Amino acid sequence: MPLRWEGLDDYRAALDGWPLQAAMDAAVQCERSADKAFATIQSGYPVVTGRLRAGLEMRDVTTDAMHPRIELRNDVVYARVWESGGNSTAGVHKPGKLFVPTMQRERRILNKELKDIILTGAERVTGDE
Repeated sequence: MPLRWEGLDDYRAALDGWPLQAAMDAAVQCERSADKAFATIQSGYPVVTGRLRAGLEMRDVTTDAMHPRIELRNDVVYARVWESGGNSTAGVHKPGKLFVPTMQRERRILNKELKDIILTGAERVTGDE
């Protein structure tokens, strides 16, 4: 008595397409997370000269569809001094502690969302219909 497994082609197609679909979903989440962090940091910077806000930059540095990556940075010379506190030409000041905590919080949220994408994809591939 031969055994015939029907639906194997559908299963294989779902497995073949899943990594790219997961990467596309992850790219959307990465961009949303970066946008939120950017807005939070930019609105939290003081408006004395406006240079800290103007120096904040968000760039998509994705190399291929399977590796979404967005970079936030501030290249203003005193951005690090403002963040961690210390001496500047304006004198000694307390740490701003905005950039790093915001990025850490958004990264934790993003990691959970990325895990959910993987789990949802696995359910989609293995789920009964």
